[in-house]
Amino acid sequence: MNKIQMLREERDALAAKVEALTILAQEEERDFSEEEQAQVDAIIGSDEDAGELASINAKIKREERLDEIRRDIAASRAVQTIQPKNEPGDVNMKNVVVPAKAKSRGALASFDGQDAEKEAYLAGLFYQAAFTGNEAASNKLGDFGIQMAQTTGDNTKGGFLVPDILEARLIRLVEEYGVARRECRVMPMGVGGTFSVPRRAGGYTAYFVGENAAGTESDLTFDQIQLEAKKMMVLSRWSSELPEDAAVQLGDLITQEIAYAFANKEDDCLFNGDGTSTYGGIVGWENAVAAGSIVTTASGVDTFGEITIATFEEAIGDLPKYPGISPKWYVHQSCWANVMQRLAMAAGGNTVANYEGGVGMSFLGYPVVVSQVLQSGGPSTDISGNIFGYFGDMGMSTTFGDKRGVTVATDSSIYFTSDAIALKATERFDINCHERGTASAAGPMIALKANAS
Repeated sequence: MNKIQMLREERDALAAKVEALTILAQEEERDFSEEEQAQVDAIIGSDEDAGELASINAKIKREERLDEIRRDIAASRAVQTIQPKNEPGDVNMKNVVVPAKAKSRGALASFDGQDAEKEAYLAGLFYQAAFTGNEAASNKLGDFGIQMAQTTGDNTKGGFLVPDILEARLIRLVEEYGVARRECRVMPMGVGGTFSVPRRAGGYTAYFVGENAAGTESDLTFDQIQLEAKKMMVLSRWSSELPEDAAVQLGDLITQEIAYAFANKEDDCLFNGDGTSTYGGIVGWENAVAAGSIVTTASGVDTFGEITIATFEEAIGDLPKYPGISPKWYVHQSCWANVMQRLAMAAGGNTVANYEGGVGMSFLGYPVVVSQVLQSGGPSTDISGNIFGYFGDMGMSTTFGDKRGVTVATDSSIYFTSDAIALKATERFDINCHERGTASAAGPMIALKANAS
């Protein structure tokens, strides 16, 4: 959360405090007490003092102006570093012409829309330039308004920043392939390796008060969600000869593979992270969820084929009705097929059309999201003691910290004898499953667990 948003939340909290004091006085048909009047004057101001709200509003305006200046500077630098000399303007796809020999020979998996082939071609040129130092590919990118921007002056130590047009496609594919970026609350982490996000920890409390007795004061309280950027890498090898006539297929394939690898690992961290180096120190929901947020199947129910609808109904009943909560089911495809779809079809009233078309991706009125890193198995697979799914609002319970975009780097020395090039793609992120519930109370994410019997 940026400084402006923090100031706005601070302002809203103060305004809410004044509103609460005003409502209390109106309900009790009285004026403010001396203490209450002093609190209100301190917030909204008096004849002698401008008040906290005026001070915060001034800070907000100053930060907004600073943001405008920063954006102007960033835009100016972007024009200088990304756009070619004497050719200002963004990448104009109308100017991108795919040579006949480089055109796609089949359907593209990673690119769609009217400019799909052109975008894949640009991606292929970028990979050629980044992997092999192909000057012709680099020059063509420059003609289209894209320059090869390095993270350091030495490609073997740093790497090339993925152009905006390709990075946007990679991130979109990661969101399509995975759950983490699509479902969590995503926060840009900005400068530095760590980032803190304010979180509401507690609110006002209502108390009964006797006649002419002083009321009990309560306050809004906040704590911090900590995010620390972890670097994740995809390492592979490619032939040192990447011909131009394979540019479109190359761009499509590598883009798809990088995106899928990142999405799969992000989901693995989100659900299965145990805090070890395997998961970059991230603790996922399996190890973060508190006992009060776990619903366990009945004794002896420890396979997909035995699970009944009662477990899902209990999860719905346990989930708190927070304002704005939008819960979903999160399960593996096999759980969807062997449990949810089985229960839905067994409800009766089916026709031939039902069996031919199946049932939609929803269950008991809530959407179903499939993640292939969750518990899988057939109807008789023993899943005793394992969490096999979740129900809740991922955006309300989990924050995804996005530190920076994707970079790629290469090294021809690792696979020197095989005349191949090492490809390294990296990103930096963190995941914090912060609304875990307690030992006795559920939070906004419920875990579904098979009985350990």
